[in-house]
Amino acid sequence: MEYVALSVEIEGPFKDIIIAELGNAGFESFEDTATGFKAYIPAPDFNLEAFEGFLMEYAEFTSIGYAYETIADKNWNEEWEKAFQPVSVTDQIYIRAVFHPANDSFPHQLVIQPKQAFGTGHHTTTSLMLENMLSLNLQGKRVLDCGTGTGILAIMAYKLGAAYINAYDTDSWSIENTNENLALNQVSGVDVWQGKITDMEATEPFDIVLANINRNILIAEMAQYAAVMAPNAQLLLSGFYKSDIELVADAATKAGLTYVKEQSGFETWTVLHFEKSLK
Repeated sequence: MEYVALSVEIEGPFKDIIIAELGNAGFESFEDTATGFKAYIPAPDFNLEAFEGFLMEYAEFTSIGYAYETIADKNWNEEWEKAFQPVSVTDQIYIRAVFHPANDSFPHQLVIQPKQAFGTGHHTTTSLMLENMLSLNLQGKRVLDCGTGTGILAIMAYKLGAAYINAYDTDSWSIENTNENLALNQVSGVDVWQGKITDMEATEPFDIVLANINRNILIAEMAQYAAVMAPNAQLLLSGFYKSDIELVADAATKAGLTYVKEQSGFETWTVLHFEKSLK
């Protein structure tokens, strides 16, 4: 199959947000460049008019230039193998691909088949979520992974002793890749499904809710997160910048959640920790 390679030149703090949006729109892989990034999508799925309309939404906030070309099919797994490098999160977590050797100096090793730019641990929001999961007691707990991506947070929850994990995403590629990565890590018993939290069937409340998505979705779905949380349940949120903390925290407070802490990382990406108090 032919692919379209889209080269984007971008200034300002919107690069990662746009990559995430393109991933939701069907782009299958990404790579960083000196001036921005490249994104790849099957040629039949590329809609130039829709893409240009999408860019107009950001034109007021940042400078964006782009070019595109149609390229012959490649061995995409081979391309990822050239670019994907292992990632460590503190001295506790080591994330590697199937073609990297194990590193037994880390207590937790996660094996990810790299098919997308998000969810491999390279992005600051993913590493922040993983690091903050280490401070939670997941032993025997019920965990909900909202927007699971590659399933990396669900895998970590399993390794930290969660008794039950429910993971969903809106994208079909995510469901396929999550199931593949669960198998690679010998993780079983995770309910993986495609959809949104509003599609979730009635379930017992969750002790831990993980949501690494983006600011707008987090705010829109905050009440649903709170509704499925048990008393004393913990909520970790990421996918937004430090400048968005007030907006996200306000939505969480209005949903009846209590602020616990925050942590910011590279390029001021942030994770927020809330809990649902006893009632």
